[in-house]
Amino acid sequence: MKTVFKQTLLFLLALALLLIPTAALAKTEMTDKELETYLNRLLANKDAIPGEIIVYFDTGTDAETMYGVLYATCARFYPDKTKEEIESIITFEAEYTSQLLSVQPEDELEILIYLNKLEETAEAVPNVTVYPDKEYIPGDVNGNGGIDSQDYAMAKRAFLKTYTLTDEQFARADINGNGKLDSSEYAMIKRHFLGTYVIPAKAE
Repeated sequence: MKTVFKQTLLFLLALALLLIPTAALAKTEMTDKELETYLNRLLANKDAIPGEIIVYFDTGTDAETMYGVLYATCARFYPDKTKEEIESIITFEAEYTSQLLSVQPEDELEILIYLNKLEETAEAVPNVTVYPDKEYIPGDVNGNGGIDSQDYAMAKRAFLKTYTLTDEQFARADINGNGKLDSSEYAMIKRHFLGTYVIPAKAE
């Protein structure tokens, strides 16, 4: 009985997300043009994997909500696909707040823009191949090879405890190497990408 209830709830959530106009979901402070420019810059990263999107949710988001958002998004952009085909696009791990979508590369930008406007998501970015043996840049929290507003947002949310960083992301955010994340570090990240401060090449 519980399973039937959960399936019904998931279906209703997915349906509701499909019916809500995109404009009503807008949450980003960027204009559409700024968001598109920002995402295109991320997509241009040589280590970005074509068609792979990482969708981040805030800590505490329940599994049903996360899966419902992912399913509804895929159904919105691929209405002719069967339930099984849509599910094959989604790599879902209920214990994590970051999930993976594998979409057609030509649809990636449009889907990224849509996901970044949803109230239910924290952020959606292209998936980037991370080389553990490559020396990282302190402050480059997402590991995309540069320091930008996304790194600032991730570090600030981690400090406020609304988002959980992976061990590798935490090491990148911990600029002073003291084993904890404080407000001065996410402030340094912000000042760095604004050009008013330069983070040292290696953590002190």
